[in-house]
Amino acid sequence: ELLGAMLGLNSLPKRLEAYDISNLGSDDIVASMTVFVDGQPLKRDYKRFKLENLTGPDDYGSMRQVIERRFNHFLNGSFLLE
Repeated sequence: ELLGAMLGLNSLPKRLEAYDISNLGSDDIVASMTVFVDGQPLKRDYKRFKLENLTGPDDYGSMRQVIERRFNHFLNGSFLLE
């Protein structure tokens, strides 16, 4: 409820996705996505991303790549929202 109020939403969000970037050295950069529906974890929708074409740790570039890939999958219909 607090998040909805802070964002000025008329109704509570049903689905939340959270992303995290991990740098396991300069060549092994990965990201993870966790999903909650109605406040409960939906582990079947969790996803890991292996990031490509980065020259070193770059959290902003990594997050941009993950979000672009996530929404491209959604727009192409290969990863639907519940």
